[in-house]
Order: sequence, then structure tokens, then C-alpha cells
Amino acid sequence: MKKYKLRAECTADILLFIPMILSRVKSFTLLPLDLSPDIEFEFTLDATLDEILDCLRYIDDGHVMYQSVQPIEQYTGERDYNRIPEIN
Repeated sequence: MKKYKLRAECTADILLFIPMILSRVKSFTLLPLDLSPDIEFEFTLDATLDEILDCLRYIDDGHVMYQSVQPIEQYTGERDYNRIPEIN
């Protein structure tokens, strides 16, 4: 099990992601950001970062999650604008 964290534009984005990982997730926490509609999402599951990215790339307008997800120890909340969700 590994712990990850990401940022999303709103709770609705997280609610689209949760069903994709529900069978593999051990725990998760939603963390509202002060003075922002953005929300952070911490979750623990048995998956690689590449597997998580593969799920996130299919979420419409999920680019903030896709660009910010990292293992918890590497998470900064910043987006990696070089990480562009491509759908095959």
C-alpha cells in the first residue's frame, strides 16, 4: 500500500475518481483548501503512480488532478504542466 495526494478543482472531480479506485483503496481523506474552491485528496491504495495516472486521464476536466498527483512524500500541491493527459 502506498499513500498519494492530489489537488482537484472541486469535490465533484474527486467523486468521479473515487469509483475508479474504490476496490483498491484502503483509506482516503478530503482536505478543503482555505480561500479556494480547490480541494486536496489523500488516499492509500495498492497501485503505482502510472496506474493512477491511467485512471485520471479519463476524467473530463480532471487535468488538475492528473498534473498534481504524487506519492505523499513528493507532493507539493503544484501542477506539473509538462504532464498532459493523453487518451489513446
